[in-house]
Amino acid sequence: MQIGACALFLVGAVAFLAESSRLANPQTNLSYERVSLISIDPKVRPAVARRLASEAAVEQVAVAWKPPLINGSLPTTRVTASATSIALNTGYTAVSPEYFPLFEIQIVRGRTFTPAEAAAGAAVALVSEATAAALWPGLDPIGQTLDLAAVPDGRAGRRLPRGRAQVIGVTEDVTNGNVFDGVDASCVYFPTDVKPLKEMSLLVRARTDDVAVLRSAVTSAVKDVAPEMPFEVLPMRTLVGLALWIFQAFSVAASLLGVVGLLFAYSGTHAVVSFLVVQRTREFGVRMALGASAWRIVWGMLVETSRTAAIGLAAGLAVAAGLMRLFSSSSAILPAFGARPFVVGAAIVAVATAVAALAPLHAAARIDPAQALRTE
Repeated sequence: MQIGACALFLVGAVAFLAESSRLANPQTNLSYERVSLISIDPKVRPAVARRLASEAAVEQVAVAWKPPLINGSLPTTRVTASATSIALNTGYTAVSPEYFPLFEIQIVRGRTFTPAEAAAGAAVALVSEATAAALWPGLDPIGQTLDLAAVPDGRAGRRLPRGRAQVIGVTEDVTNGNVFDGVDASCVYFPTDVKPLKEMSLLVRARTDDVAVLRSAVTSAVKDVAPEMPFEVLPMRTLVGLALWIFQAFSVAASLLGVVGLLFAYSGTHAVVSFLVVQRTREFGVRMALGASAWRIVWGMLVETSRTAAIGLAAGLAVAAGLMRLFSSSSAILPAFGARPFVVGAAIVAVATAVAALAPLHAAARIDPAQALRTE
């Protein structure tokens, strides 16, 4: 039972450690370390954005319907591609032209939006490489069009262009949605500019990593526009770090779980084998007096211990497999079902069991037959 419980602990620990490490170090393809989200009243946002653009400490100012990596996943809409008639549910967002250099998102084909297109909310779009490959496999997406499905009133999609949008550029694949979603499976970018809309995020890229310098620049800009207006500078690295902290904690918890399981198996195996050696000391003395070698006795005990360990290990792995199959698809936090945690967990348990049995077996090999025969 102890070995089975250890196997269950270790499989869970290895799986959680791998998954939490992946989630704690996500691949976003975004340069967000010097980017901050500026929270301020939408009424003064356009004026503050224009003033910030002239600050020496500011490299880029952009707006988006939502900041990437935080505030949930991208909304989706149904699009149909020209030329291929392929229909796809794709993520979408609206951004200003400065959004791409602000996060250092590469335009791999075509061009970005012009200021005039952004101000007018023109029916143009950029698509990610993954979206282009899915909608126009083997074709040039530049100049193609997207037919946008009608969106019921009351949903965020009402801000989408109606009818048809022309593709003018292709971007590299990045994470615009939640940081835990990973790189977007699909994304379409529509143009927007700084407008006094409530659901709009003001993003600023500083020239240095010093947040205090940027905060001073924002304070100066707000003071010039609306001296009494409250605001907040929220560094993206801090916001993302807070979101990832829970998975870093999971990594630590998983490591502790593995250590506990390992100590559990080691102590249990050592205690059981030691007890068997003491209990069978007289038997070993008789067998050795009749000609059995110490090696043969030790080998027999090792086989017996291994057989017991194998039963416990099989039971623990079976329970772990059942639990992982049951829960792995219910949450992004739980690890995906795979072979690696079972192989690693079983190997650790097997090695720990063998090591734990060495000391008692060594004692068995040094039994004095005459002394053992006198043992009651």
